[in-house]
Amino acid sequence: MNTFNFYNFHHKAIRNLLGQLNVKFGKTDFENQNEIDSLKMSLLKLMSLLASHSYIEDNVILTAVTSKGVSIPENLNHDHNRLDSIIFKIISAFQTLSSTTPEVKEKGSQLYLLFNQFHGEFLLHMHLEEVDMLPILQEHLNVEETEIVKQQMVNKTPHKLILDWFLYGLPALSYQNQIELLQPVISNYSAEMMSGVLSVAKKSLPEIEFNKLIAGLNLKVV
Repeated sequence: MNTFNFYNFHHKAIRNLLGQLNVKFGKTDFENQNEIDSLKMSLLKLMSLLASHSYIEDNVILTAVTSKGVSIPENLNHDHNRLDSIIFKIISAFQTLSSTTPEVKEKGSQLYLLFNQFHGEFLLHMHLEEVDMLPILQEHLNVEETEIVKQQMVNKTPHKLILDWFLYGLPALSYQNQIELLQPVISNYSAEMMSGVLSVAKKSLPEIEFNKLIAGLNLKVV
C-alpha cells in the first residue's frame, strides 16, 4: 500500500505559520501603524500560501482520485469555502484599519478573536484531511501515480512561494524528513533555486540544525 503522506510538509508549514501569526497578532499594538502594517503583510503571506495549498489540493491531489471515480468527503469542499470566507473577512478589515481608526484597540481585539476562530477551525480541517482523506489517497494512488502528483505539486507552485513553503516547513520537520525532502531537490532544482532553498534553510533553522542538515546532504556552503 502507498504510504506517502501528501499533506505532511504543507500542513506542518501551515501549522508553524499559524502559530507564529497567532503570537504576532496577540502582541500587536493597534495604536502603532508600523505594527499594523507588519501584521497585515504577514496575513497576506498566509493568505497566499493557503490559496496555493487549496489550488494544489483541488486541481492536483483530489483530481488524481476523483478522475478515477473515487468520491471524497463532502465536508472538505464546504470547509474550504467557509475558511476562505473567514480569512477574507479578516484581510478586508485590515484594508481600512489604521492606528487612527476610532476604537482601534477594540477592533484589533475583535480581529484577534476572529483569527483565533480561523486558526482553530483550520487546524481541525487539516486534521480531518489527514484522518479522512489521506487514507483514500493512499489506497487509490499507486507509487507511479504518486510520483506524478508530487511533480505536479511542484510545477504548479510559483517559485517564490516554494521558498516560502520551505521557510515555514523546514523548521517543522524532523531531520530525517528534511533529508528526504531535500535530496530530490538537489537533483531537480536549478543551481539558483537550490541556492535560494539553502538560504531559506539557513535563515529558518538554528545554526546547529542547519550544519547537521548540510552535512547529511553532503553539501558544502560557502
